[in-house]
Amino acid sequence: MSQKISLVHFSMSTYAEWFVRGKANRNYHVFELLRANSSVDKILSIDVLPHSWKRGVRSLVDYFRAAPYGKVIHRSFFSRLIKVTDRLYIYQTIEPLISQKFFMKKLRGIIKDLDLVNTVVWSFIPTYVSYIGALDERVSVFDTVDDWSCHPAYQFIKQKLIKNYEYINRHADVIFTVSEQLTQKFYDANPHAFTVTNGVDLKHFSTQQPEPDDMKQLPHPRVCYVGVIQQRVDFQMVHEAAVLSPDVSFIFIGPIWHDADIGTVKNLKNVYFLGAKKYNQLPGYIQHSDIGLLPHHLNDLVQSMNPLKLYEYLASGKPIISTPVPGTEQFSSDFITIVRNGRALAGAIRSVMSRQQLLKPQQLQDSVLSYSWESKVHSMLQKVFAAYR
Repeated sequence: MSQKISLVHFSMSTYAEWFVRGKANRNYHVFELLRANSSVDKILSIDVLPHSWKRGVRSLVDYFRAAPYGKVIHRSFFSRLIKVTDRLYIYQTIEPLISQKFFMKKLRGIIKDLDLVNTVVWSFIPTYVSYIGALDERVSVFDTVDDWSCHPAYQFIKQKLIKNYEYINRHADVIFTVSEQLTQKFYDANPHAFTVTNGVDLKHFSTQQPEPDDMKQLPHPRVCYVGVIQQRVDFQMVHEAAVLSPDVSFIFIGPIWHDADIGTVKNLKNVYFLGAKKYNQLPGYIQHSDIGLLPHHLNDLVQSMNPLKLYEYLASGKPIISTPVPGTEQFSSDFITIVRNGRALAGAIRSVMSRQQLLKPQQLQDSVLSYSWESKVHSMLQKVFAAYR
């Protein structure tokens, strides 16, 4: 496409979460590649909009406590606009909690002041959707990352989210989802809805890193879980496997949410919680483990997902043991062993370790060659430009 576009980006994270705290999710990878794309001119990125006053107050505290990562060119009690570069602007606000009408008016003014033309709205958050089709955009894009209406943190707005997904289905020009299950659930008859599974930065995870200091004393074999530790993790399964496998180190990397049922395992001597790590540290933890672990409950939320860690484990050259979550069916059973209970998990660990020498890291890494983030975003942009009006 010869004509450059401007992007109004509604993020599911904050800019600080990505570039200060080192978090990386699908939204981050897509954003970074759009930012680097020669077809994209200016970007106005709206930090994740708070869905409750509790989250809003926390956001306000962050605005005033955190040092800006650029020049603040507008500030009010409820918002600030930051110029990061000549092409990138970050808008942080809680205005939708006060008045969505006021927020939309303010946003239109910012778009005009920044001289954004040929605008594409690209959103990742289903908590607010009234901006779709309301910003004079050429194309509206919605990327559906998991089913938020099934997430424990959003049960108090479950019905609102279901209605918002219906609104997205009717009004967005292009819709992406991470899984076929999501496409079928919300957009089954929509010809403009496309499943684009998650990807991986193969170079990032295959480049060898030194063993992290807080792993050095942990005995092998090491089974590693990387990700947010929350209700979706089946700790009953982990407990049973850990008791049956006292020589195995079960290592969990990630923040622990309040709903995580870790009580059954936190006192076991072979279960270790090493805390949240930055994205650039993760390869070291996975590479110096023996097996990647995905012990998720098979609930409605998990059935809508396409776990990033699935691709990251393989890119790190590690075999996987997982419950039958969506995405595992894409890969050879030589690489991913499916289990449904703790006894099976304990047996699978012994089996995978016994044939470890037969599985070369390069084979595992080659299995995700076609899942690069570059190929995913290229596919997305083709769909967006096809809808350009």
